[in-house]
Amino acid sequence: MPRLRPTGRQPATRAERITSGRAVLYARFSPQPRLGEEHNSDVQQLEICRAFCAAQGLTIRSEHSDRYVSGATERREGLDAALASLRRGDVLVVLSADRLARSLFVSLSVQRQVVQKGATIRCANGDPLDIDTPQGR
Repeated sequence: MPRLRPTGRQPATRAERITSGRAVLYARFSPQPRLGEEHNSDVQQLEICRAFCAAQGLTIRSEHSDRYVSGATERREGLDAALASLRRGDVLVVLSADRLARSLFVSLSVQRQVVQKGATIRCANGDPLDIDTPQGR
């Protein structure tokens, strides 16, 4: 017979367990922005990420950005600072998946570092970056 929890509360979902309510924001401004791209500056990207955090009830702990740096570059000062500031339960918020990385190799490397810190990633535009499930890891 399974044991009942004394509180009667159902076990938390994985998202509830890892989300502390704290966010670290990251924006990347491309060296060659695409024509027609809606959010060409890191300032605009951060504004959208701030609005996303407000809607999600996340408290922003820090903001980081890289200007004129390719998403295919693995070592980026702003991204490195954002990753270094992550704590267990934090959420790394970016505008979209392509602002985080432009190559699969870099994307997987960043995702691995976030998981190792006990944090997660959310895209303000709704892009799926599923690192919260075994399939996503």
